[in-house]
Amino acid sequence: MATRTRFPSLYDVTAPEGAEGWEELYNWYHLRGEERRASDEQRFWFQDRLHHPEVMHPYDEIQCECWWQGLGAFNTRIFAMPPAYGIDQRVVNGYLYISPIPAPPEDLEARAAAFGERAGHYYDNWDAIYEEWKVKTVDRLEQMKAMRFAPLPALEELEVVTSHRGSSSGYQMIEDYSRMVLIMYETYQFHFELLNIGYAAYLTFFAFCKQAFPDISDQAIARMVGGLHVDLYRPDDELKRLAKAAVEQGLADEVRGAESAEALFASLRSNGGKAWVEDWERTADPWFLIDTAPGHPGGYGHYGTWASEPDIPLGAVKEYIAALLNGDEIDRPTAHVLAERERITGEYRELLAEEDAPAFDEMLALARKVFVYIEEHVIYIEHWMWATFWAKSHELSRALAPMGAFDEPGDMFFLRRTEVMES
Repeated sequence: MATRTRFPSLYDVTAPEGAEGWEELYNWYHLRGEERRASDEQRFWFQDRLHHPEVMHPYDEIQCECWWQGLGAFNTRIFAMPPAYGIDQRVVNGYLYISPIPAPPEDLEARAAAFGERAGHYYDNWDAIYEEWKVKTVDRLEQMKAMRFAPLPALEELEVVTSHRGSSSGYQMIEDYSRMVLIMYETYQFHFELLNIGYAAYLTFFAFCKQAFPDISDQAIARMVGGLHVDLYRPDDELKRLAKAAVEQGLADEVRGAESAEALFASLRSNGGKAWVEDWERTADPWFLIDTAPGHPGGYGHYGTWASEPDIPLGAVKEYIAALLNGDEIDRPTAHVLAERERITGEYRELLAEEDAPAFDEMLALARKVFVYIEEHVIYIEHWMWATFWAKSHELSRALAPMGAFDEPGDMFFLRRTEVMES
């Protein structure tokens, strides 16, 4: 048997039996082609199991399209990330494959100068820019939440006439769907506004530490930087708070013994636990808009969230109640972790030459500042935005199916997003 001397070509991958013709499902720009073959075979491609470990429905293509375009634009034309333009994508047998696109070596010096000026502006104004970022991102989230998709009426309400609106419910559905898609493209632009320059600052500190302290572990560097008071931890904190409230209100046994969240909520509403259920419901939006898809959150439209599948967070609440009844501490040891962070930082700083300490301090301060966004953006974009987009997409599918667009609501996800517009 011949020994393989290279990775297989992307073009060597064949369709499994019964899946022939799968290419018809996906957009042309994601597919292999003879006109691309010579170029594609000179590049290293690998399956993107981080973001999309499973086969994608055609409708799900929008998710990887959004980050494909956003990453490339910010790396290439906005911040001029010195070594990299972005990442190219291909879909093979329904799986996403990616390949990095390096910048030409002769452009690195000029791109580095441009990057220093442009990223430097963001670093100097990071806190204010991030506050602006949260405002505009949440604004787009609220716009999408406000959309409503329902089957079109046989006869419009009289108010459509008397208000002189001049447009139909069908037009509103088209406008809202178009706007919903554009919002996701826009918020993935927001996603990369801060993400890669944030990583660049962290990796600069990381590289300094690896050079200054050859034996330092990756974990030790992360412990010097990691934030603690960030929104990413809020959903878990809310589960702990609900567990404590259940114990305080005498509901621990009933919550722990519940067979399902639905049965529990119905029982508590009529048996003295209504306030606890209402607390849960207030908390669920937005803190339980946590995507349950495998891989990177938000990658697939057919997985639910903690809010839509409350048995998932209820399981964690039960465990926290059990820990409380056992006398265990369930809160994050924030003070201890912060003290450890400063201890580790101080010990490594003492190992530096005196002239290197100011640079260490400056890089560490910036890395800590940007790392809050690196951690928090996941909940704003990958969880909240995509969970809402998928929920609204399902709402749209339930509106279109009764009107004959397709047989079952789930069929919509076998269409490309442009085909949904055509339906």
